[in-house]
Amino acid sequence: MTFTCDHTFWGSPAGDLQNPSHSMGCYHSGRIIHKDVVDSVSLVNDLYGLHYARDVIAYHRGTFMSDPFPQVEWINESPPSDPNVYCDGGASHPNSHLWSLGTFGVFWPGRQQHGQPFHNLETTYAQCKFTYKGAELHGCLDTPSCSSTRAETVAGIVALCACWPVNIASD
Repeated sequence: MTFTCDHTFWGSPAGDLQNPSHSMGCYHSGRIIHKDVVDSVSLVNDLYGLHYARDVIAYHRGTFMSDPFPQVEWINESPPSDPNVYCDGGASHPNSHLWSLGTFGVFWPGRQQHGQPFHNLETTYAQCKFTYKGAELHGCLDTPSCSSTRAETVAGIVALCACWPVNIASD
């Protein structure tokens, strides 16, 4: 989403655009669409000099596993016979790698902070919180050509970061 030499994507004259947020689609019919969007776009442009909407999307995805993944602790116990953790992953726009955004989620029913706190690896690679139902972990993937299969795999990897035996259920 950018503008041509003489008109924006929406048809208004290019000379009406005053700042990068306008050229990235935060400007419509002479009005600013949403102040939070404009502020976010301006911040990205000021910090990194990004000029296209896909640059803003990439910035907000963040980075995931940009460093080599550390070795997970070895567990000598056998896993439970029934699943004790549930994983899922998905990707929006999987056919367009410039816009694709992968997400993953992990749910541990009954897991509580006092008995099974989050491992350092879990908090490094996922947003983590305890609820009355159990532990919830989730995150976004900044990977090229993200697919739901890749996101599902990452969910499984995050589930394996716990310090006890796991029996993973995934669709």
